[in-house]
Amino acid sequence: MTFKELFGNAAWVTPGETCVAPYMRKIFTAGTPERAELTICGLGHFEGFINGARISEDLFAPAVSDYEPMPERVCEERFGEETAHRVYVMRYDVTDLLREGENCLGLRLYPGWYGHRCDRTTKLVFRLVIRSGNDVITVCSDTDIRWCRSEITETDYVRAEHQDAAFLAEGFSKPDFDDAAWKSAVLCAGPEGPFYIQTSPADRVIRHIRPRRIGTTADGAALYDAGENITGWPVLRETGSTPQTIILTMSENLCGGELDPTRIHRQICSYKTDGKGRTWRSRSLWHGFRYFTVAGEAECSDVLVVHANVPVTAEFSCSDPVLNWIYDAYVRTQLCNMHGGIPSDCPHIERRGYTGDGQLACPAAMAILDAKEFYRRWIGDISDCQDRKSGHVQYTAPYVHSGGGPGGWGCAIAELPWQFWKAYGDAAPAKELYPQMLHYFDYLEAHSENGLVVSDQPGEWCLGDWCTPDTIAIPAPYVNTYFYVKTLRRVREIALLCGDIDGERTLAAREAEKIAALKANYLDETTGNWCENVQGANLFALDLGITDDRALDTVVSHYSATRKLDTGIFGTDLLFKVLIDHGYAELAFDILCGREAPSFGHWLELGATTLYEEWKDEARSLSHPMFGAVVQYFFSHLLGIRQAADSFGYADIIISPVFSRRIPSARGSQLTAAGKVSVDWRFFEEDIHLTVELDAGMNATLRFADEEFVLSAGKNEFILPADRI
Repeated sequence: MTFKELFGNAAWVTPGETCVAPYMRKIFTAGTPERAELTICGLGHFEGFINGARISEDLFAPAVSDYEPMPERVCEERFGEETAHRVYVMRYDVTDLLREGENCLGLRLYPGWYGHRCDRTTKLVFRLVIRSGNDVITVCSDTDIRWCRSEITETDYVRAEHQDAAFLAEGFSKPDFDDAAWKSAVLCAGPEGPFYIQTSPADRVIRHIRPRRIGTTADGAALYDAGENITGWPVLRETGSTPQTIILTMSENLCGGELDPTRIHRQICSYKTDGKGRTWRSRSLWHGFRYFTVAGEAECSDVLVVHANVPVTAEFSCSDPVLNWIYDAYVRTQLCNMHGGIPSDCPHIERRGYTGDGQLACPAAMAILDAKEFYRRWIGDISDCQDRKSGHVQYTAPYVHSGGGPGGWGCAIAELPWQFWKAYGDAAPAKELYPQMLHYFDYLEAHSENGLVVSDQPGEWCLGDWCTPDTIAIPAPYVNTYFYVKTLRRVREIALLCGDIDGERTLAAREAEKIAALKANYLDETTGNWCENVQGANLFALDLGITDDRALDTVVSHYSATRKLDTGIFGTDLLFKVLIDHGYAELAFDILCGREAPSFGHWLELGATTLYEEWKDEARSLSHPMFGAVVQYFFSHLLGIRQAADSFGYADIIISPVFSRRIPSARGSQLTAAGKVSVDWRFFEEDIHLTVELDAGMNATLRFADEEFVLSAGKNEFILPADRI
């Protein structure tokens, strides 16, 4: 939508001088309101109040985006790329907050990502339309708005916040507040759009944790444990009666009874109090932590967990504690990395929407969360971050100069829309981005030699796999060309969806060329191995189905001998998929449930509650969701909730659990686009007791051995002979 369509005669306004996080307020008069609708955008983000009451529980709104052209950015400055831009806008029904007579709209503005990465000043635009009988009153942002600095004297969007009680303005959003000393806002230029009403769920306070005080540090600070690695805030209550400065320091881990300094990530906040027993918390950012210290006369009895308001819609448990831990840790990690509409890599260091991490984990996230609108929005970011001239897709969306590679990262331009279509049955994003997918293939061709993708932008990263336990040895062109082939297959389906028959044939021919190039360069015809199976290289060829049983035999032999992970983020995902799909479930679960490093179980032994960035104990971040991609197979394989190959949106559901005596029982449920499916199975003597429940109106097929059974809505119970698995 255009600015005029949304905001009419409203204007962008800002404080007339440098101010980190201002208060803003506007007085207006209304009759008896029958309906009032507020359309608003505060950049980076805002909190809104009318007559002293919050407009919404939303936090960190609007969602982060690629707001406007920024010529100083690397992609534009170094490569002359032209990306697209958008701005999100919030719309609220505020009828119940208004009253007849004088009213006050109060806003708190924070720089957010807009100010942090884009180095832009906070700004505001809104239009409030009030209908009362035949009268329509429109209240717009203009220079009648008054502003004042807030208690936030300094803020760094990914690090810390500092506050001073001397600048508190209690009651600032009430009509009778005295703002005589405040200043008038000034007009300013704002992003030109396009503008979108935000449908993606904003962040909110999701739950409360009561932390435990577990000790005192060497310098006398109180040491607390929230019990799990989370995102959000400790809420502090000052206990002293005289002004002081309270220091809050947060870390993901402990070291020698103190906060681990390597996991603090500069998350240190200060609160300069006035001795009035106030409570204090961060307002302009969230933190990623488990442990924290409080220095000063203050205590903490409440920790607020904050992330996108995306409900968990699945359940999973089984007889193995490691698998249960992986599921719980992944859910927590994924939610910790959903803020401002972005599925981030980590919630404390970079907070970037890496297209590699995002496309890898999205099938698992879509299986367990009500995330449709969240991912619809992020697909828009991926679309925006593509260079309109070359077709290059950035490593992060929205764009921030970062590292990655053309395949496992850039191919998100097709993978996310395809996964969205597959999970939700909604093909609109896939159809919309189809031309951009073809343009990205042009880019890959321009960066290929002898049929292999060998480079990215000059001087930039060109990763294949990432975060292997040892130094990356698997060839990047091999992995990137694997992704090219995989993505060609996705886009061939989308071409047929769009009715582009000739385009599909062209893509099929190109796929055959790329497979031939992979074989010519990386297949050892004598042994049947690819790249000597270094770091699971055979898995990539097996996943594409372009090799023979010798590659599988090598994989099985290698992992039977080691029972350890040697793979990176993509290879780890493929290891369990390939082994289970080829009938080696026992081996897959032996590795997945192992506790010797490197393994998921080793993280459990270390006391982790979220997934690490790296397999090594000294991993930089303890909250990265990418390795949690394996959770999708808990549902599609262990529980057996799948779709037919040509099914989208779970229109054709197949129940086909992978029964393994290594895992004697499993149960869980998934809320699909077609309805809820629950599966519960367990070995009992020489039989398998299986129960499948389907919502009303659903149908599915159970496949067991060489038989099929038609399932109906409600409870379906079976006793299956275990000797046939």
